Amino acid sequence: MKIARAYLSAAVLMLIPTVAVAEGYTVVGAGVQSCGKWTTDKPNSYARNVDIEWVVGFISGFNFVHGGDVSENVDAPAIVVWMDNYCSAHPLDPINLGASSLIYELQRRHQKAR
Repeated sequence: MKIARAYLSAAVLMLIPTVAVAEGYTVVGAGVQSCGKWTTDKPNSYARNVDIEWVVGFISGFNFVHGGDVSENVDAPAIVVWMDNYCSAHPLDPINLGASSLIYELQRRHQKAR
């Protein structure tokens, strides 16, 4: 029974797109999913947590590449609320576009604060 469940899970995962090209870079993982999926994932579900961790990791990767902290003084719950609002307004956009828009907003706020 466990083996059958594992095969079924693997088959389902193969049907989910996990790679896309956006704005000149390749997106891998949950970021290729639509914002519509973000808004319909149940709170505290595995899928919702994967989406959230992908966005937080995307922001962390941006920080790593650019040698700073664009998310300074912004906690994960605030990021989730921002993404909830973005995805509610843009359900057809991919999650990575929402995360990129969040980074642009955070950069704008940092420049304004200086």
